[in-house]
Amino acid sequence: MKKRIFRPPQSGTVYTPEPLALAIVRAVGVNDSASWLEPCIGNGALVKALHAFKVSEKNILAMDLEKRVGLYDEMASTRRGVDFLVWSAKTTKRFDRVVANPPYVSLRSLPIRLQRRAAQVLDPQGNTLSLRSNYWVCFLLSATRLLKPGGNIAFILPASFEFANYSKIIRDWLPNVFDSIEIHRCHESLFPEASDGCVVLLGFSYHTYSKPGSWKYQSYSRKTQFLFGLNNRTQSGQGAPDPNNEINHNRVLLKDVIDIRLGGVTGDTSYFLLTEIERKRLRLPIAAVKPVVTKSVHLTSSVLTDSEWQLLRTSGARVWLFSPPPRLIRSRYVWSYILNAGKTCNKFSYKVSNRHPWYKTPLPRGVHGFFSGMSRHGPWISFREKTGLNATNTLFVVRFRDCLSPKWQAAWALGLLTTKVREQFAFNARRYPDGLIKWEPRDLKDVVVPRPVSNTKADELYKKAIRALLKGRVDEAKIIADAFFGESQMIRNVDIPYSKLGTFSS
Repeated sequence: MKKRIFRPPQSGTVYTPEPLALAIVRAVGVNDSASWLEPCIGNGALVKALHAFKVSEKNILAMDLEKRVGLYDEMASTRRGVDFLVWSAKTTKRFDRVVANPPYVSLRSLPIRLQRRAAQVLDPQGNTLSLRSNYWVCFLLSATRLLKPGGNIAFILPASFEFANYSKIIRDWLPNVFDSIEIHRCHESLFPEASDGCVVLLGFSYHTYSKPGSWKYQSYSRKTQFLFGLNNRTQSGQGAPDPNNEINHNRVLLKDVIDIRLGGVTGDTSYFLLTEIERKRLRLPIAAVKPVVTKSVHLTSSVLTDSEWQLLRTSGARVWLFSPPPRLIRSRYVWSYILNAGKTCNKFSYKVSNRHPWYKTPLPRGVHGFFSGMSRHGPWISFREKTGLNATNTLFVVRFRDCLSPKWQAAWALGLLTTKVREQFAFNARRYPDGLIKWEPRDLKDVVVPRPVSNTKADELYKKAIRALLKGRVDEAKIIADAFFGESQMIRNVDIPYSKLGTFSS
């Protein structure tokens, strides 16, 4: 089946391998009475796979914008020269199964006539899709809305499904309209003409009302593993976090507990961030700099003490932020560093040029702790014990909204290590083609966390759990956290093998 990369239908195409097509059809479920829709048949790989499973051509409706007849068109009720988006908006037909490998192309790159048709497809909130969105989003939305209640769907999607901003609304919407969602991610390319891997999205038991369903995420480094996993999958029935049903007096949204913000944005790290050796060489007084942490590797324990920060300082890490107070501006060495900034500092960068004075980097206030959005262990809090310590924009800072003792803060932080919360973290992660996994504050704000009813030994347990986490003993950390909240019996078998990828394990 062909996939249009730039301007359908004249653009170059890639073809779905037969083993992948067979695996997808098997995964979505075949029975004698099911009706099937293939909205972009291309060269017919999925239709051929359906035929191999003895699905009658009368039960398959296939269509494509391309008018040229395909080799396997007779294996389905095929309509060529039909714009699926236009047809889907008018039809009253509904289907038990939808399988597709839709076009991947930015809406802004489409011909105007196709842009106009795409503009008629509304997102789950009823808004017109941005031109920054992608053509596959239109196909997925339109096809899903043609499912019968209880219907299943299978889509081959680009890797950007997992991290692109335009697809976030889709990632949030799908678990609310299917009883079960499965995401199978292959990091190796399955298409000879493409260099990146892909995602196979499976949705089971569609419903028109909003009800959070279960989900399962499986990642594979090799296509052979990927195909084996699809062919031998077991439908998840327990996995998903159910935020809307679990928000009660014991469970709250993370955004209501902590405020997560980006660390200070310098605008030019080479000028503003200094090692201890550099500070001494420039003869800058301690009062002209502020202590900071600047990398995820600086977060080495549950609590960042002064002694731990001093170790970073002596190891040559950039732990000083140039930020002189007004009283030191005219001092000899500080003034010299400011005057010579034109040689070493990019004063025309957006952040530097738009602040007054330019040499003062705004820093977050009321910092209780730090975390990295790119930690291989997933989000966790390293509490600030060293007075005045802050962070730059490669890290996030955490501030608890209520005035809490350190033990109560540790109790809440333990909640981030529980099985249920880590499942949500895994689902909200942005996975980039190079294997990078990242979280942004907006990805985490609606995560549901358990409310602690006690802070007994919370600080000791948190230290123990973080030590285990940082040593790669993720299951041990989860057991400690689950036991603290009395959730040991609730641990579910969700297959998210991040540990095999060198990232955090669930």
